[in-house]
Amino acid sequence: MTATALADGRPDVLWETTGHGAGVHAIAFSKSGACFATGSEDSHVRIWGLADGAAGPDTQNCCGVYSVAISPDETHFASGSVSALQISRTDNGALFRRWSPGQSFPSVCYSPDGAWLASGAEAGGVKVWDVQSGSLVRNLSAGGPCRDIAFSPDGTRLATTNGAGILIWNTSDWSVDQTLTGAAGTLGSLQYSREGDRILGVDFLPRLWRLSDGTLERTFNSLVGAVASAALSPDGRVVVGNAPINDKLLFWDAATGDELLTFDDATDLLQKTRFSATGRLFAYGQVDGHVVVARNPFWPTGDLDGDGDVNAQDTLRFVDALLGINGTPEQQACADVNEDGALDGRDIAVFADALIGM
Repeated sequence: MTATALADGRPDVLWETTGHGAGVHAIAFSKSGACFATGSEDSHVRIWGLADGAAGPDTQNCCGVYSVAISPDETHFASGSVSALQISRTDNGALFRRWSPGQSFPSVCYSPDGAWLASGAEAGGVKVWDVQSGSLVRNLSAGGPCRDIAFSPDGTRLATTNGAGILIWNTSDWSVDQTLTGAAGTLGSLQYSREGDRILGVDFLPRLWRLSDGTLERTFNSLVGAVASAALSPDGRVVVGNAPINDKLLFWDAATGDELLTFDDATDLLQKTRFSATGRLFAYGQVDGHVVVARNPFWPTGDLDGDGDVNAQDTLRFVDALLGINGTPEQQACADVNEDGALDGRDIAVFADALIGM
């Protein structure tokens, strides 16, 4: 696996901004790649245009924000703070719904169909809410601090962390299907693979479980200190993580666990690091409130669907992008393979070279 950037200094930054007045603890990308949300200790949640960092709505929770999620249809976003859970509109930031049960919400996520919002609490409670009515669908016990939570891509499972591992709940009857063990501490940064067959979690190191049999498949070791957060690329090939104590940003090969690349000047990293929908970009927040969007050095040029290969499916999406039909904003951006801001014959030449492996 070859990187397209050198392993020195900062990553290849697309844009950055002073987005918050305190540390950025939460990041969530929209499904289409048009925008993403950041949540901060300053109690604010902000929406950003992914392509250029254009500032969207700036909303405020009651106190420090530690989790954010954007609804699948991208009309709303949720945020969890030290004492409240709320949903706001992405177009104007207007408050849609708020719950204030007086406990910390370090994790929130939407079900794939957007009907439910799940929240995890530091005290160990997991609640599933009906988004439209605001009613409580289910109250579960994680058995320990629930610092992250994730629905499977098909919505049939809900993963929750506790002090000992990960519980996998069946969303049809809310029974526990699996208990994943092998972690050395309380987990965060939960993420399902695109296929739903693996799940990534972080205690002080990223760990990857195979869900077919519950095996801890791989631990991604770090020689530069504890890893605070990590993310799996959409194609399942790369894991990115940040070691904030030593200001390091690391990339690992997901298949082997080998460290591929370390950036030494990615300063003041905080939770969370996340990939965009295609894996072309990743974002991270800093303790000083900066928000950074950078290019993934392992993204194959022309991979418009984020599956790790440049093939016939990408060709169809590339043609659609040239014609201005179909495709998400992120796929449109991916089609501009020479990054000159225009889709034209020069992109066709670069894409053709990528397709034939030149």
